[in-house]
Amino acid sequence: GTASQPESAPAVSQAAESSPSSSPSADEPPQPTTAPVRPESELDRPEAHQSGAASPSTQPQSPASAPIASPGQGVVEQLRRWLGIKKEETSEKREPDDKEAAAWLAYSDNVRGGAGFIPWTAFQHPQLGAVEIGGFAPFFRTTPPEAELPPLIDRHLAFVLDLAGRFPAIEFMETKVKALAPGVFEIETLLVNSGYFPSATAMGVQNRRVRPAVVTLDLPLARIIGGERVQKIWQLVGSGGRKKFRWVVRGTAGESINVKVISEKLGDFSLAIAMPEGE
Repeated sequence: GTASQPESAPAVSQAAESSPSSSPSADEPPQPTTAPVRPESELDRPEAHQSGAASPSTQPQSPASAPIASPGQGVVEQLRRWLGIKKEETSEKREPDDKEAAAWLAYSDNVRGGAGFIPWTAFQHPQLGAVEIGGFAPFFRTTPPEAELPPLIDRHLAFVLDLAGRFPAIEFMETKVKALAPGVFEIETLLVNSGYFPSATAMGVQNRRVRPAVVTLDLPLARIIGGERVQKIWQLVGSGGRKKFRWVVRGTAGESINVKVISEKLGDFSLAIAMPEGE
């Protein structure tokens, strides 16, 4: 009438007793015999699996639903904040990158009725393939309209004539001759640039690419007592720049002695100087 114990039970009991890990030691705390109970979360609920809902931390956002940073935000905005750079105010009107082109566009729209710019249009080029054709009309920025030509010509002509009148012009001035002794005369003269511009530019003088004006006293060396027979002038400044020449020569009363000037850019000319009669 008594229930018999299964044969496997003693084996299990004996194995548990013979196992060293089954009996806790005095130094070790007792281990729980059951697994800890985990709190129920939304994922453990049946309705969460049935409806397909997921935790916000585990469900990825689609590109359509994710917030999109504007060009002024995102990585650039974070970098600006990290570096401590203040964001520029955009309330002010931005200046065009190419002010000259912007001025031409305004002139084309306001004065020429938009004739100066061709809208960009797609075009199939036989060699280059798909391209776009457009931009400023040919010669729009270099050739004025026909109605504006007469006043423009008058102003340009006046400018060219005024410019030509400012070119360097050299000439002899204040020429003096004095008899020092019978047959001996002193000659003094000034070579003056009466033009506005110098006879040679500063760069031309520096690199010696402009040849100097050469002043020559047309006498044999034996008749020249003082002064150089040939002299070079690299530059005479504009608006009255001058160079003084002085010679002491042997001559006869009433004789004419020439001083020659040879200039590559200003031309050649000469000055005839008459020796005065005796004292």
